[in-house]
Parts: sequence; C-alpha cells; structure tokens
Amino acid sequence: EWDASKEIAQMDGEFQAGSSGWVKKHNALGGTFTITEVEPGRSWISESPLPLGRVIFDHIVEPAPGGQVRVAKSVEVEGGSAGLFRVLAAPRMRRDIDASLAALQRRAQAEQAAAQAEQERAEQGRAAPGPAGAQPQRRAGPPRRTPHVA
Repeated sequence: EWDASKEIAQMDGEFQAGSSGWVKKHNALGGTFTITEVEPGRSWISESPLPLGRVIFDHIVEPAPGGQVRVAKSVEVEGGSAGLFRVLAAPRMRRDIDASLAALQRRAQAEQAAAQAEQERAEQGRAAPGPAGAQPQRRAGPPRRTPHVA
C-alpha cells in the first residue's frame, strides 16, 4: 500500500527464496518475479524475466544511527534487451522507486509517531496512585445530575 506505483502484487507462497509472485504497475502490463535470496530482516533479491534477459531487484533494510532504518533498492538489468530497457523503462523506474521510498518513509514516521503517542498515553495511565483509599478528584463545575426515568 505504500508503493503507489503498484496496482496489484501477490506472492504464491511464503516470502522465501524460490517463491514466486506476480506484480502489475499502474498503466503497465503485469509480470512475474521470483525471490532468489532472503536474509531475514536485512535484505532480499528478486528477479523478473525480460525477453532475452532479466531484471534483478536488490532490497536492503539496515539499522542507521539514531534508531532510524536505511532502506535501499537497486536494479540491475542483464541480457540482450538491457540497453533498450535502460532507455525506455529506467527513468520511470527511478521516479517510481524514489516516490515509493518517500511514501514508505512517511508511513514509517507516522507509525512511529502513533506508537510514541500510544506509549505516552499508557505511561500517563500508569501514573503513581494517590494515598491508599483516596477517591478520585471530581472536576470543578456544577453538580452532575442523574437522569430519572419514570
């Protein structure tokens, strides 16, 4: 959902080396991919076939200073159609990758802010209780009336 360039993406099986799937970008034909390598929590590599070649996508997720995470994606094209692919598809692919990584960053920052706010609310709820037997304080203002139903 953070990758705005993708219309549909699905995996046929677990996320592990050897699994395959299908992806369709907006305003483009769909195609298959195969996960060729996975280092859990750190990286994965997938490949998509091209006529007379293939596209290799390398995805890296690694810790960065200050509790941040660095996400990188690189693309390599191999085979007889590599030159044509680089001319026709690479510029759009670069824009799509940049936009997707920016959207991922915004989503991660929003989730981090929400988690931090939730943690702060939880900590406020665990504030030290008053003296034993103390009753909660009522707010100032007119007395509360209990509705009467006849």
